[in-house]
Amino acid sequence: MLGFQRLCLAVVLVVVGLGATASPTYAVDTVTVSGVVLGHDGQPVQGATIEVVPDPDTDDCPEADHSQSPAVLATTDAAGRYSFTCTAGFPWVTAILPSGEFAGWRTFQPGVYDDVVFRAYATRGSISGTVYDGHGAPAAGAEMMFVWDVPGAGAYDYFTADDAGRYRIDRLYPGVRYTVYVNVGDWGEEYVFTATEGDLTHDFVAPSAPPVDKVPGGAITGVSGDRRLKVSGWAYDDTAVAKVKVAIRNRATGRWLRLNGSWGRYQRHVVRMTKPGEPRTGWWLTRRLPPGSYGISLVVVDDSGNRNVGPRPWRSIRVRR
Repeated sequence: MLGFQRLCLAVVLVVVGLGATASPTYAVDTVTVSGVVLGHDGQPVQGATIEVVPDPDTDDCPEADHSQSPAVLATTDAAGRYSFTCTAGFPWVTAILPSGEFAGWRTFQPGVYDDVVFRAYATRGSISGTVYDGHGAPAAGAEMMFVWDVPGAGAYDYFTADDAGRYRIDRLYPGVRYTVYVNVGDWGEEYVFTATEGDLTHDFVAPSAPPVDKVPGGAITGVSGDRRLKVSGWAYDDTAVAKVKVAIRNRATGRWLRLNGSWGRYQRHVVRMTKPGEPRTGWWLTRRLPPGSYGISLVVVDDSGNRNVGPRPWRSIRVRR
């Protein structure tokens, strides 16, 4: 997190822009505010100061004591009360306890504000959680943005979830509203919350991704041609392997072995499987063939009827007597 003073200055720069020709965002007007500053115990604090971080482009506020920086607008009395008037279009003010501890901040547009309470908290808050993608897995490195939702302005910080999709933001000011944004691919979501003195938890869960029916695949890992053809391998799919087939071609004649044992047009032979219907299975086939040179082509079919894409696995084997 940015230090508070740097944060205030960064927000002022964001509001007015960094260009040399930028024009004031708000017309100069009068803001009148009164209220109380409370300590950790919730009791009024005497001697707390209300300070302004002036913006040279939009804020004038000559009422502040500019002999010190940040300039002081008011000091609380014995009842912890303060009041000030600021001739400025968009003043950014902070409450500081006599100990120098920060007790909150606000921005004001022109108008009259009564009973504005600043309070110092004994402990800061935090928020943490996990970002999940559309498959329910942690979204490692998910892009995130954290915003301080200050009325009329916003300070922000960019960060990413860790390798397990987790994130954590500490040192939040209780009672202040914040927003966390997350992006996972084309999906994005925001979560608006008000910090407390305790720890908050919020997970971001992307909507379920539509199922993708992937095509199956496989390999021929073993061939033997000692008196008869023996061929084996494995096949896989994202859901289930329904069938594994092979086509056997006589390389000398160019013809394919038919189911009835003759040679002619292309046909496939169903093999035996070790785990039919499973996402991964072994398979094998044994055939008596005349001596010669043969080519074996593998076809894998999943439970949706999809076949492995070509060029399909191919092995050559010579059958000997």
